[in-house]
Amino acid sequence: HIYGARVTTTGVVLDAEGFLVSSAANYQSVPAVASDGTDWEVGWEDYGVSGAAINGSKVLANGTVQAQVVISSGGSDRLVPCVAWNGSNYLVAWHDLRNSSTTGDDIYGIRVASSGAKVGSDFLISTAAGSSTVGASGNQAIPAVAATSTGTWLVVWQDQRNSTRDIYGSRVSSAGTVQNLGGIAI
Repeated sequence: HIYGARVTTTGVVLDAEGFLVSSAANYQSVPAVASDGTDWEVGWEDYGVSGAAINGSKVLANGTVQAQVVISSGGSDRLVPCVAWNGSNYLVAWHDLRNSSTTGDDIYGIRVASSGAKVGSDFLISTAAGSSTVGASGNQAIPAVAATSTGTWLVVWQDQRNSTRDIYGSRVSSAGTVQNLGGIAI
């Protein structure tokens, strides 16, 4: 299960026993969290019958956990979520295996409103050069995301398109548009 605890800016733990964020019957792991300045969005891997999905919940400032939302699921695993707030929405990104038999593993993402509701559909972030719909060759995994004060996110990941483990990244606009098709070699 996924548990949480609120901690003040001075390091005081407000929920010494923690509180339950997800108690689904399935195995849950790899939680990620970001704050909009008041509340939090928590995402995690949730293992079910058809593989791992990315699920999430909004947690209010008082520690109340809102209803769980399936962020992304399907016939292949979704792994290693990361979350960042850009002042308007969260971006939840993850390692996605849906294309592993063709172009390899990819990085996908979706915007999530401060209410915890998904905004639009999930989209491919680790794209091939010049394409917004085809993944880069090789495997892309282990994403991390941060946001700028102007609303743009930067998603970075481990990339094996060159048979080595490199770090690539791409900027994602506040509208959910991947700005660096093919990624940037970092």
